[in-house]
Amino acid sequence: MGASAPFVFLEEKHMYRVPEDFEKRIEREFEGRLRIRYSKRKNEFHIEQKIGRKLSNVPVLDYDDDLIRKKDGYLFVLAISVGDRKPCPRCGLTLHVPVKEFREISCDFCRIRGMEHKTSGGYFPLNDSLIDYLKSLDPIRGASMRLRAKVDMANRNHAMALETETINTALDAANDDFSKIAGIPRVGYTGSTHSANI
Repeated sequence: MGASAPFVFLEEKHMYRVPEDFEKRIEREFEGRLRIRYSKRKNEFHIEQKIGRKLSNVPVLDYDDDLIRKKDGYLFVLAISVGDRKPCPRCGLTLHVPVKEFREISCDFCRIRGMEHKTSGGYFPLNDSLIDYLKSLDPIRGASMRLRAKVDMANRNHAMALETETINTALDAANDDFSKIAGIPRVGYTGSTHSANI
């Protein structure tokens, strides 16, 4: 199962298709809540979540992703590039897409021309790495609890750092003023002669 399931390129239609066994595997792993579908309009794979019932008698164009999702009762979750490059949505030049992760990417050419914009992108082969990534985001599988635990730990560490800093500041002040607090006279070296002024 760790081997990559290659997507199929249909030359006559210039489109991709998700392998049927991978589609079934995603549906099985997520108990029918998620599906993967190729978007002809955007030339990318869409992960979608089931949110309602399928509508009947709704005319849908093959290229209208929103209508396809509405008709089937799904909501867009994320888009996966078909490769590690994709065109810039503004100028069309090639952008390098991160592999096995999602993050913001920007077009250097657009930035130089003063039209900076950001888009997100990520490429995953259609295999276990994508399923593992989706599991890490799945709130039903405890992603929200893991995130909450991570935030709680960061908050605890921050509170401990503030407490330590406050204690250290107080100790430093107390050590500096200890002789005054304890009533110990300060005597320092005054040179080779003693002064009688006290």
